[in-house]
Amino acid sequence: MPSLNQELRTRLCERKIIISCGTGGVGKTTVSAAIAIALASEGNRTGLITIDPAKRLATSLGLKDLSHRPQSINNTVEEATKSIQGFEWRGSLDAMMFDPKHTLDRFVRMTAGEEVLEELAANRLYQVISDSFSGAHDYLAMEMLYDLHSSNNYDVIVLDTPPARHVLDFLDAPKKIGAFLDDRIFQWFLVDPKNNGFFEKLRARSTKTALSALEKLTGKSVMADFTQLAPYLYKLKHDFMDRQDKIMQLLTSEKAGTLFVTSPGALGQHDFESFCTDAKHRGLDTIGLLINRSLQHLCDTPWENMSGKAAQEPDLSNAWQYYQAVDMLARQERHRIASLQIASLAIIPELAKDVHSIETLLMIGDCLGYYQE
Repeated sequence: MPSLNQELRTRLCERKIIISCGTGGVGKTTVSAAIAIALASEGNRTGLITIDPAKRLATSLGLKDLSHRPQSINNTVEEATKSIQGFEWRGSLDAMMFDPKHTLDRFVRMTAGEEVLEELAANRLYQVISDSFSGAHDYLAMEMLYDLHSSNNYDVIVLDTPPARHVLDFLDAPKKIGAFLDDRIFQWFLVDPKNNGFFEKLRARSTKTALSALEKLTGKSVMADFTQLAPYLYKLKHDFMDRQDKIMQLLTSEKAGTLFVTSPGALGQHDFESFCTDAKHRGLDTIGLLINRSLQHLCDTPWENMSGKAAQEPDLSNAWQYYQAVDMLARQERHRIASLQIASLAIIPELAKDVHSIETLLMIGDCLGYYQE
């Protein structure tokens, strides 16, 4: 009978795309990096993408920073593990930071050509969308994932998603963008100034008048920028919708799966059940649950010996109170996890040191059973 960690490890190895999901502050980025290193150590050509702007991933991998270009960390891992007896680095690992502007530019260039990209790049609203429009960012992250998978350069790709309360909402971005392009308000701005038709001229004149009034009130030309941008966006609509379908077909295939990462303090009674239900509704497979920073291993500590010493030595009384509090939390956690009854579950204990290096990432992989004989 395999251990719970082995069950999750087996399911991870069956996927070509692993989408790491969870709320903020649970160590999701760190866990994603540890899993990517573990998969690469088994001989996989592995890609690791983070869309977390905090850049914690680069620090954990011993890098100064990350960019949209894949950066190999093979030399870093080999240097960090050369003193570990029996460790063999059989695969490869590239890490990269999601860059929305580069991804959007690449999509426009690929679908509409360099000339259209130059026209759009000069538009201020396009710059805003590519730099800071969250809905577009969510879609573009999936676009980057699809591109990397289609390149056939990787056997498996790990995607570290942004922290969110509703952790799968980023998958709704393509649908929302498509609905926006179909909206009647958007259609109003599809003005072709080269069209000589009477109604087109009338609409263009009406739009221009409305925009002029708005600009007098705001002192800005945002609406005019949008009018200039709208026809180009609409021309990209067909390619966008076609690409969206291909991305969702990939994410809902047997190649992909979602991993829910949480911590004991962030794990509500029905959080994982809700996540599985949401994933199933969207056609996504759930690989399993990973609980990070667990304290339940501390339940086995012989606390009773400390009690007697604390009574005799006043200096130990504060430490004894602290240990009692930790013991209570550990036992509550063990009870909560035992009630979950999940087959594909892994638990990573709270480590004694911060995870900010290859060595500590390997410790997480070891907890998952990757480097054990």
